[in-house]
Amino acid sequence: MLLSGASVLANYTNSPLWQRRATGLLSSAASNFFTPFPNASNIMYEPACEKATACNNDQLSFKAYLARWMAASTQMAPYTTEAVMKLLRPSALAAVGACSGGSDNRTCGTKWYVGGWDGTSGIGQQLAALEVVQGLLVNSIEPPAVASGVRISLATATSTVILPTGMPTPKDENGKPASSTGIPGQIQNGMSWFAWVEYR
Repeated sequence: MLLSGASVLANYTNSPLWQRRATGLLSSAASNFFTPFPNASNIMYEPACEKATACNNDQLSFKAYLARWMAASTQMAPYTTEAVMKLLRPSALAAVGACSGGSDNRTCGTKWYVGGWDGTSGIGQQLAALEVVQGLLVNSIEPPAVASGVRISLATATSTVILPTGMPTPKDENGKPASSTGIPGQIQNGMSWFAWVEYR
């Protein structure tokens, strides 16, 4: 998430400071969350628990979020694309190989670097594999829009998305900036959706 946020800020500000932060976060992710063993180069793993087979339900899905935000960063900071894809491609290939278990021969496992299904299963494993594979499709969709009615073309290795100046700041009912209410409102909407799906 930090990588994606830094990429958005690098794009918005066109500042070398934010560009360095984005590439620094990507380098840190590459050195900490990839290549669990010398013979498993550039394959994603969860270092806190995966090699010891000690991941809890939350940790089993962490690779999904990392893959999603890495892919998203390539749209806002196109200069990260080559480095991101060097990590996502082998991880996706390994994840597909790990999704060969269970009675349906499509159940995904946790350890992508073992050359097949590792005997584990769950929503975290399925989500992680889905995200890393669909992350490879990021360049086939348009970057997120920045304002109503503003269309952004696909990012290329040399392009920068230019945000319009003078965008109005959302206000609450008292005319104050609504920045403090945006995130809680989104969380509330998200939780309502989860409740609706679970109990309908």
